[in-house]
Amino acid sequence: MRQVRGRISCMCGGAVGRIFLLSLLLSLAVPVLYAQEHASIPDPGVEGSSLPRHPLEIRALVEPEAVLAQLPGEIAAARADGDQRQLALLFLAEANGCRVIADWLCQRNAGINAGEAAQASSDEVLLMRALIAESRASIALKDFSKGEKLLGEAELHLVHTPSPEIAADIFLAYSSLSFTLGNHVRSADYAQRGLAQLRAGEALATQARLLRNQARALAQLGQSAEANKSLARGIEIAQRVQDPKLMGEIYLEVARVARIVKDAKTMRVNGLKVIELSRQLKNTQLEGQGHEVLGHAAVVAGDRKQALVEFRNAYASFQTLGLDRDELRLARDLISVLIDAEAEPVNLAALVRRFLELDIAVRESDRLQAADDFDARLKYAQQELDLVRLEGEATLARERESALTQTNRLNLFLVLLSLG
Repeated sequence: MRQVRGRISCMCGGAVGRIFLLSLLLSLAVPVLYAQEHASIPDPGVEGSSLPRHPLEIRALVEPEAVLAQLPGEIAAARADGDQRQLALLFLAEANGCRVIADWLCQRNAGINAGEAAQASSDEVLLMRALIAESRASIALKDFSKGEKLLGEAELHLVHTPSPEIAADIFLAYSSLSFTLGNHVRSADYAQRGLAQLRAGEALATQARLLRNQARALAQLGQSAEANKSLARGIEIAQRVQDPKLMGEIYLEVARVARIVKDAKTMRVNGLKVIELSRQLKNTQLEGQGHEVLGHAAVVAGDRKQALVEFRNAYASFQTLGLDRDELRLARDLISVLIDAEAEPVNLAALVRRFLELDIAVRESDRLQAADDFDARLKYAQQELDLVRLEGEATLARERESALTQTNRLNLFLVLLSLG
């Protein structure tokens, strides 16, 4: 167990390799349903899900702002009643609402609060859900080492409280992390492992997201036909779940696969669908991604003027949210379009300056993250060394105690022999 914890505590310097080792714990868990003591809790509306959820968590999928406005009163009432389990469910609902509007800090804090309440109520499943919610937010915030550590903790709990749906959710998070770190083969593999955990009709939203991840990774590997098959299955399943953000994410992947084969019409159709859903959810990031798709569709169609309009809209959305990496990516596209424009580029110098600033900021962020990872690995290595030293000292102390006992027995024997 000490070795497992050491692996989990290691940070992202070799994250893709280590998360593969961590995932082996999942194969030790025998898929069973959630504990019978919670069987009386009705499913609040997630197709095929056996996990406990507060009704507000489901409502947050379509009305996130309304749910986030209602939750403070509900949370205060649960705290007054001392109902820790209800409190954990409410914080998970908050985490879901924050996820839908892409407020990662809010989601991370809600996940932390949900974990504390779940731990106080001794509910292992809610605790694992809280750890996964916090992990996803950390990964979205590019804190990969923290996200990996939280997933490892969830896996340890899964060994003692098996749940195929939780296992699939953990594989989904590992798939997303692998893709973000650039390992598309591993991302597709984790998605397939997650799908293998679930039966037909079980946890439909999770299945749709796993298929989305699988398609995204396969597209990057040049397997467009297989990616489209996964997306077709994902769309079929997602249409049975009332989750607009999930549909938006799948439409984005359809557009990205279409970009590989330069299908401007499919890109535009799906980009417009994403923007429509983003406005329904008031999700600025999703809206920016929709405009980005439309911009690339215009580039493929040879309409540089429209591409410039769409890229600028996307750039403004990402800049509003402070998403430096997304803004940096869009800055590259904008610069490329401006350079190719027939007229004299407007504000090109300012954009290039901003691009360089973002590039430096992202590189510095990565450097600091790497430094933090090194310090963390060094700290855990020191702890491991201290533990080995303590074990050695304990062994030596036991040997000394044994030798002293034997010496005392011998002295007693000699005294008795002398008296005799």
